[in-house]
Amino acid sequence: MAPPRDGWLVVDYGSIVVHLFAADLRNYLRMEDLWHEGKVLLHVQ
Repeated sequence: MAPPRDGWLVVDYGSIVVHLFAADLRNYLRMEDLWHEGKVLLHVQ
């Protein structure tokens, strides 16, 4: 599967929804600032 052109991929597993962002889009959206109080469950590099 080719990566999405917009830098954002959503995978819906029914009870779990996963959002995957390209690094530049994640930095632009400042996701860590938006969810700074959230609990990190998994960090993949």
